[in-house]
Amino acid sequence: MDDELKAIQADLESVLDRLADYMSSDKLTSDYAEPQPSDREDAARVALRHVATRSPSLESSIHAARYVREGRPADLYAEGTMLRDHPEDSEELAELMAALRALDGWLIDQWPLEDEHLQTLALAVSAWSDKEGQFIGENAGLTLTPKCKLDRRKLARESAAFDAWSLHASDPQANPIDETLFERAGKPYGMSASVVKRAYYSEDARALREAFGPGKPRPWDKEGSLEAWVTKRWSETDEN
Repeated sequence: MDDELKAIQADLESVLDRLADYMSSDKLTSDYAEPQPSDREDAARVALRHVATRSPSLESSIHAARYVREGRPADLYAEGTMLRDHPEDSEELAELMAALRALDGWLIDQWPLEDEHLQTLALAVSAWSDKEGQFIGENAGLTLTPKCKLDRRKLARESAAFDAWSLHASDPQANPIDETLFERAGKPYGMSASVVKRAYYSEDARALREAFGPGKPRPWDKEGSLEAWVTKRWSETDEN
């Protein structure tokens, strides 16, 4: 390794150490997310999220780190979902479900998965690739639920409800919570205002609003791009 690369490495390690010290301090502290002792790896994940989300501020990524490490509210995994209700009969399956919950949570806070989550998911995929099971996760004890009642429009309803909330949050005066707002939010999904309204006041949507309500740091705080965050979070042609 030449001298220039050594200097770059030293600078990088110094920056990560400084960021870790900042994350461990009581700066940016609120009732919503307390600081936790952080090391260079924690700082690297904050930096990765900062770059991946194209955020102009590190603050929102630090809040995301604190939020994830304190534990996402259980209500975000609504009653009746596979992640909430699937029985975990073994330590191996518990680890897989934790990794799947972390992956699902990425859609909310875009926090890079921890090493143990990535390893668990990689092992599940590798086992399936090597024909050790018919589906990903079978080797860990995950079971199929052929009689599970499906709701193929659930994501679209949640997307419309979230779009309605984000429009209102961005400009409450221009976008009051009324039939016009619900109609506007539902149009891209081919949904009526009444369908969006029911989704907006559902328990799932209410839990999400409470988790990221007024006065609480949100993934898009100080990023200056609420609409871009919503588009990336919910677009059916992007991650979803």
